[in-house]
Parts: sequence; C-alpha cells; structure tokens
Amino acid sequence: MNRNKKNLHKVAANVLGVTLASALVTGAVAETAAPIPVFAAQQETQTQEKVVYLNGSIQAGEKADGTSQAQAVDSFEKAFSLAGGQGTVLVCGTVNVSTEKKLHIPAGVKIKKDNGFTGALVKVTGKGKLTVTGNGITAQDVDVSTAESGKDAFVIAKVPQVVMPEQITLNNLAEWNTCSFALLGFAGEGTFAWGTQTPPSSYETEMKVVFTPKDTENYDYSLVSGWDSQSKTVTRSIKVFIEALKPQEEKPAKPMAEVQIPAELKFATKEEFKNLDFINAGFTGEGVFAWETQTEPSSYETKLNVVFTPSDTEKYDYTQNAGWNAENKTVVREVKVLVEELKEDLGTPEIPETEVPEIPNGPETSLPTEPETETPEAPEVPETEMPEKDDVQIEYIDLEQPAEPEVEEEKEEVVYQAEEGQTGEIAQEVPEALPVGSLIDETGVQVSGDFIPYYVDLQVTYNEAVNELPDAGIGEILSAYELKLWDLKEDKEYQVPEGRKVKVLIPLPENANCFSDLSIAHYLGNNQYEYFVFSKDGKTGNMTVEEKDGVEYLAFETASFSPFNVGGHQIVGPGVNSDNHKPSTGTSQSTTQTNTSASNSSTQSTVKPNTQKKPAQKNTTSVVQIVKTGDESKTVVYVLIGLGALIIAGLAVFFGKKKK
Repeated sequence: MNRNKKNLHKVAANVLGVTLASALVTGAVAETAAPIPVFAAQQETQTQEKVVYLNGSIQAGEKADGTSQAQAVDSFEKAFSLAGGQGTVLVCGTVNVSTEKKLHIPAGVKIKKDNGFTGALVKVTGKGKLTVTGNGITAQDVDVSTAESGKDAFVIAKVPQVVMPEQITLNNLAEWNTCSFALLGFAGEGTFAWGTQTPPSSYETEMKVVFTPKDTENYDYSLVSGWDSQSKTVTRSIKVFIEALKPQEEKPAKPMAEVQIPAELKFATKEEFKNLDFINAGFTGEGVFAWETQTEPSSYETKLNVVFTPSDTEKYDYTQNAGWNAENKTVVREVKVLVEELKEDLGTPEIPETEVPEIPNGPETSLPTEPETETPEAPEVPETEMPEKDDVQIEYIDLEQPAEPEVEEEKEEVVYQAEEGQTGEIAQEVPEALPVGSLIDETGVQVSGDFIPYYVDLQVTYNEAVNELPDAGIGEILSAYELKLWDLKEDKEYQVPEGRKVKVLIPLPENANCFSDLSIAHYLGNNQYEYFVFSKDGKTGNMTVEEKDGVEYLAFETASFSPFNVGGHQIVGPGVNSDNHKPSTGTSQSTTQTNTSASNSSTQSTVKPNTQKKPAQKNTTSVVQIVKTGDESKTVVYVLIGLGALIIAGLAVFFGKKKK
C-alpha cells in the first residue's frame, strides 16, 4: 500500500468520525448506517498487508515465521519469501554481510526499521561486499566502516534491458549472413549474434540469438530472461522467416489467350498507313497493338514489327503465342507492309516505248515464206503493260534455223544461293519437290523433322558453362550439349514453328551402364528445366533408347533448343556395373517442372563434360542440307568410275556371246 492510499484512509476515518458524532447528537443514526460498511472494508484492506519481522543479529529457528519480533527471521531472502512480493519487512536487528553477496529487492516489498530500532539495516565487514538491485536500501542504511573496500563494499546495481523480438522476416539468406540486429528491433548494451553458423534451410526456422553484455560489473543481468552466469551471455530463441525459401503456391492453370496479327498489310498511301486502325485491319487480342518504331515505310515493301501488350497477363496465358517475350510480357511479330504509292521507288528502269520497234524479228518484220523455216509469230507486247513490268527480258529469235529449246540446260545451270551462315557455309537451294528430313552433326547428335527447311544448319557445341546453370538434380553430368538450329539465309537462329516438335538423338554416353536413373535436363531459362526420363514403375516416360547402325542414342522430342545435359546417379551394389546393364525405355511425353534455388542435395557432384569430340555416325535418313564447297573433283572421280564399270560390263557381255 502506498502513502497516498494510507493518507486517504486517515481522511476517510476522520470524516466518518465526525459523521457518527453528528448522527448521535441529532438522533438520526439510521441515516449514517450506509457509510459504516465502507469504513470496515477499507480497514480490512489495510490489515491484509503482510508484515514480516527481520533480525539479523540472532539465529532464527526453523519454525520462525516473522509474524513477531520473537518469531523474526534472520535473512532478507527469507523475509522476501514470506512477504510474497507484496508486504513490509520490519528490521529489528542489523543484518551482517562478510562475503560477496547480491540481493534483489522485489518491486512490491518495502523495507523499514521497527519502532525502537536505531541501528543500520546492513553491516558489511572484512572482505564482504553487498550488491543490491531494486529500491529499499540506500548507502545511509549500510555500515561499511569495518569493510576492507570501504564505500565500494556497497553497490546499487542497475538492472539492464535486453530486447529481442519474437520473430523477424528476411528477404534472403544474404540478409541473414549480414544481419543488422539493431535495425530489426534488437536492443541492449552489448553485441548480438546468431547461436549457429548454419543458415536456415526452410521458410520458417526457430533459431537462437546470443547477446554478450559490455558491462557485467555495474549491471546485474541475473534477472534478465535467458541469462547464463557461466558464459555471461543472454540467449533466447526467435522465429526467422526467409522469403526466398517460401514455398510457391501452385496456381491454377490460366486459360490460353490467342493473338492474331496479319502477316501482310497493303496501303494505298503513306497517310493511310499512319491512320491504321489495327482492330479493323484484322488484329485481335485483349490488349494494345502498336508499331515497334515510329519509322514510316520508305519503299514499296517494308518489314516492320508490331508489338502487342496484353491487358491482363495474370488471368490469361500468352506464352504459347508466337513472338512472346517473357521479360517484357509482350508479343512481337514481323508484318510485311506494302504501300502502292511507293512502287515507283523500287528503282526498276522503265523501257521507253520507242525501243519496242527495234526488237529484231518483231511482230512487224516479214516472216520467211519457206515452209521449212516457218515459225509462229512472236506474241505482241502491249505498250500499256511495258512500264508496269518489273523485269524486261529481250529474246532474240533466229528465224532461219530453229534452235533447240534450252530450258532444261538453263535449269541445270541456275544456282540459288543463300547468304553466308554463322559457320561460313553457303546453302544451295534445291527444288521444293524434294523432301526435307534430318540433320546430323559431327558429334553424333541428330535432329529430324519433316518441316525443317533446306537452308537450316544444325550447330552442336559442348556446354562448357554447365556448372553456371542452376542445379537440375539429375545426378552426375555425363555429357552436356548446346544445340542450335541456324538459318543460313537470314543469318540468325531458326525457331521451331509453333505447335511443332523435332526429334533429337543424342549418343548414349559410353559409361551410361554404370549409372542409374539416366535422364536429360533441358534448360529453358528463368531457372526452369524440361526433363526427359525413361518409363519406370508403371509411369510413362518421354525418352527412349534407339539403335542405329550399331550405335545407341537417347531419343526424345522437343520444341526448342538450348543446353541439354545428360546425367545419372551412381549405381551401388555388385553385378550392376556389368556391360549388359542398360537403361529402360519409354514412350514420348513432355514434362516440365521448375527448378528451385535451394537444391535437395548439398553433396551433389558435378563432372565437367567430356570436351573431346566423338566421330560422326552414319546417318540412315536423307539429309537435304546441301553445302556448296566449289570442289567437284570427287564427283568427277565417281562419274569416271561408273563409266568404267559400264564399259567392263559391256565387254563381258560381248565376249560371252562371241564364245557361244
């Protein structure tokens, strides 16, 4: 009970006394009956405060309960325990301290001298030292005259504050390693550190934080939660959340959205091009269409890019649209623009009308009358069509002696060449009637598809940067390839058409029989892999083993090209490393899954792929890739050998008949 409350009781008692006296005089006792119970309740509350007697100059018995001077206890610790955290300790005898001692006074306990006692509350002697935390004992209440350390024998220690939040949230493990505790709400005169050097491995982890105080002499940390007197540190457990390790919630598949962009647009004038209404021109899609650049057409035929920006990529899936850019979240496609008023800018020279009569043996020249040299008249060339022709060819006809048609010879001599590709090769065009098929590289890798154009080249390199890619979780890397289809005409990478796939054959690694769970990880970018596996345990895979000309290949289908890494897990146990062990086969099916930044196996070993190129294998399918080298010596040799064989066969038949 505090002093203000005690004074309140005194005022209440005086008021009630005056009231009772007045009531007795007037005879109206009944009117004053109500305040009497209030006074009784307050008096009862006042008597509930516990009083404990303490006498340090005696040796208290075991049954001493501190209820009177005769039953006084002999230590502050015993008195505080009997007071129960709320009461008054009356000292009727000095407490002697001859050793180093720490005393904590509870906040709800008051220490007073008993009536008639005038001595010191505490006396420190010899090498003794008393350190007190809390209120109730001051330097004037302690006698240090016989203490060796004098005034330093009595110390009022300060209770420090150590603040640690129950939980914190960090963005990634880098922030955990360089954690700034002060910015996260940790407070205390000292240093904070993690109780372990092992970083969290999950989104939510309970971890220990250790606080090391700067000053334990003048500050008493014994009452601080988590204090360890041996290590002189404060240790507490908190929850740590790492956002980068938060499990990704599987979102429902978004509906596919289709974007329609015409491949060709025709305009009468440039002004009509400027005022183009994309929607009315056949462009369809939930979003905005715009030209990639503000450049206007400068010739009759111009190729420009159209950019489509979807209005809602969270609700709809645009990834399957041709030209999709995942980084910018746009669809970009090339459109051929034709402007009629710019046709004259093509630079084709016009043929003057005056030159038409100068054509030898034209329609107006007289034709020979001899029947053997009679030839049909050449068709007239309308004068109105001559300026509109892009190419004008002048043909001279010898009417005296008809010449044999040279159409076939001209076709044999016509060579269609594309521009140089990345490898420096020149593609030669072949008739469209010939089929397209497969491509084979000197490494043994093969790619086939009935839609691959003749001017596309297969480029295969060993992936030296396999260790820089995210861990695919396929075990030890046995071989790593970088596959690419190159357009020799446009001198750029060839993209597989939307909705089509090519078949890929990768040579089976020589030591594949020593590994289990053989698989291929196809890196798609953005920490995503496409996996090709065999059928196993009733589950249908999307990769098989094919044998061609005695060579085994890993066969699968894909719609894009980038790094392909072959991996497997080491087989353990006797008899499984034999030459007869081969991986199982399965049917084709596509499976895509996302690679997370945190690998499930911290001991995964990575082996640098073999950079020694393997000899090219014999291709059993037709290769329509035609490379013009300029060297026809081998062709001549083969022709001569064929002619020689025919001559020998003819002689053999001739002499055989002669003998008969």
